[in-house]
Amino acid sequence: MENRKFTINIKIDGKSYPLTINRDDEERYRLAAKTVNETVRKFRAQFGEQSGKDILAMAAFQIALSKTDIPQTENETLFIFIETRIESFLPCVNWLITGFLFVK
Repeated sequence: MENRKFTINIKIDGKSYPLTINRDDEERYRLAAKTVNETVRKFRAQFGEQSGKDILAMAAFQIALSKTDIPQTENETLFIFIETRIESFLPCVNWLITGFLFVK
């Protein structure tokens, strides 16, 4: 059986990190390193006077934030459904009220 693990060197902000990974994951790791380095470059251009540690922390936070999606709870989904239904009936209710008020 073939050994699927091997070591690659990933560079993040100029520093090399050896990682032992599955061969099938190599592209994901390299893409992730590219994303981190691009984000670090953007922050370094914007906040050049900050320490490297601060830049890396801001980049990590930005990447994590971009991957965070807060799903709606069942109650929020139900509320949106009910609100939509009520709004669809408002013209009819307004018509009935207007007709009732102006009947002589």
